[in-house]
Amino acid sequence: MRQEFIRVLLLTAGILLAVACKKSAPAVYPNSSDSSIEVRFREVSNSGTVEAVGIDSRLLNKLREKQLSLKQWQRVFPVFVGKIYPEDGSGKPPILGTYKIENQAIYFKPRFPFRLGLAYYARFDFIQLYSLVDWINTSGPDFMESTFLLEKPTRIAPTTVTNIFPSTDVVPANLLRFYIHFSAPMGPGNAHDYVHLLNSRNEEVALPFVEVEEGLWDRDRKRLTLFFHPGRLKRGVAPNLKMGPPLRKGETFRLILDRNWKDAYGNPLEKGFQKEFKVAADDRGPVSEKEWRVTTPSAGTRQPLILNFPDPLDHALLSRMILIVDTNGNSCKGTIEISKSEMRWEFIPDSPWASGNYSVAVNTALEDLAGNNLNSVFDRELAHSRPQIETGGLAKIHFRVTKY
Repeated sequence: MRQEFIRVLLLTAGILLAVACKKSAPAVYPNSSDSSIEVRFREVSNSGTVEAVGIDSRLLNKLREKQLSLKQWQRVFPVFVGKIYPEDGSGKPPILGTYKIENQAIYFKPRFPFRLGLAYYARFDFIQLYSLVDWINTSGPDFMESTFLLEKPTRIAPTTVTNIFPSTDVVPANLLRFYIHFSAPMGPGNAHDYVHLLNSRNEEVALPFVEVEEGLWDRDRKRLTLFFHPGRLKRGVAPNLKMGPPLRKGETFRLILDRNWKDAYGNPLEKGFQKEFKVAADDRGPVSEKEWRVTTPSAGTRQPLILNFPDPLDHALLSRMILIVDTNGNSCKGTIEISKSEMRWEFIPDSPWASGNYSVAVNTALEDLAGNNLNSVFDRELAHSRPQIETGGLAKIHFRVTKY
């Protein structure tokens, strides 16, 4: 009797221990098809991503729940410059970037575009992954890897500077920004190493622009924005008091771009570039749509709707902050043209104008060359600020199209 009691007690203890172990043990999926995972490079908008596809959906769900940090992702899915995994103790860090799970795959996008002519190594590490999500797999490799090289084109036209905005040769002393446009994507590196601002005495102006790592590029790396340092533009701020504004009224300046500035293919510009301009007085008044002159088209034609401004406006903002809407509030489709040193804006409709009422809808954040917009000025004195427009951020100019 006593032996039977001990046997039952031991059996019960064994069952309880098994249940406890089951609750704390990682999940075991021996049939997970790790060997079907593929790590590959995919070009996206001249930037590129590395993706790991073919991952078990259950594993992806665990990853979504876990919400890995950047350091954890870099343990699981690191990407390095070079052809091999850096196991030589060099301490080479993985490339910085962002990770996301989408469409049954994991994507890595670098902070800065991959460089043409360089080799890259990517590894998807299952051992690291399993340790992070409490997962056990009894089959499959420890990791998958891939090396890829972005080939340079064998022949390509030299890259040139196509435009610099503002295009006017006279700018306000509190000019906020330049836009530099290139004919092809530009390469990585500190853009400010190749940009120089010289005064009328041929002296280089010290620290005129906000220097951001790699520069402020558009998605295709074909347009660079140069911001004049706001601290030097705003009156009463320490940099302004200590160094003064970068530009001075009455002087002539030159913006110079070095020829040895390399594009995304590793080739220098076809030639250097410079823009000479004169500096006028500060512009400290808000933009007023009431001062714009509107030229209306005729119904049944594709004549442009024309806006003429008393002063130049910001080129990049002009291309996206003005819309033409019909009487039902629908946006009209068409082409925008900006000319006359950013003092003229034209809208050419895709289809002939129909008779009726229309509006020019202007985002009140539209700026002039000094950063003043329809609501306020960049370096504003609160007592003189223009009240916010009560149209949800839009100012409207109404016009009617009739048949003449």
